[in-house]
Amino acid sequence: MSPELLGHLSRINLFADLDAETLARLDGIGPMTTVPRGTLLVRPDQPAAALYLLKRGRVRLYRLDAQGRPLSLALLGDGNVFGASEHIWLGCEDMYAETMQESLLCAMRRPDVERLLGQHPEVGMRLIALLSERVRELEALVASLAHEDVRHRVLRTLIRLADDFGEEDSGMTRISVSLSHEDLASMVGSTRETVTATLTRLGHEGLVRTGRRELAINAARARGALEDGA
Repeated sequence: MSPELLGHLSRINLFADLDAETLARLDGIGPMTTVPRGTLLVRPDQPAAALYLLKRGRVRLYRLDAQGRPLSLALLGDGNVFGASEHIWLGCEDMYAETMQESLLCAMRRPDVERLLGQHPEVGMRLIALLSERVRELEALVASLAHEDVRHRVLRTLIRLADDFGEEDSGMTRISVSLSHEDLASMVGSTRETVTATLTRLGHEGLVRTGRRELAINAARARGALEDGA
């Protein structure tokens, strides 16, 4: 295994607990491949046949609603895992997986995954933890769509994005992912116009800051607003 690939694998959450010697013994791990923005890696008519290791970049998991509009299920960043291999499924049915920026990926096919899990049970435990986390995120999304208005869904989504991709900036947390209002609308199950109006109101209240290619949130105040039901 090349030193470059070894360095990449050590940054994948799935392998975070493996030492360098164990990583070096992993066979069947394919080369890292650079994938352009906007590439559909998984779609319903071509479901995932591999577990994808995302070393660097952003991948959006989404499905289409009854009207054919995209509904984002998860936004994955550096070190994440998604896809499927036989009984392991880190996504959902009718799912699309699309790169939101140029990304560095490695695909593990079924025999490779089975061999890896047989040799390293601790990786299997990490996969179970990742799957459980993905299920909790989907359950939270369903509950939010069913019971919360757009304002609260936007705040909750921005807080989650700030936790995952935030950078502190002048008392706010800047979300280091380029998201259009259309992208955010697909994450909260609304329309671009409604999300734009909601962000404008939240900006007037000092809860968010928007600008050209910028989105920041006062996470502490936003959490307080959610707790107060405001």
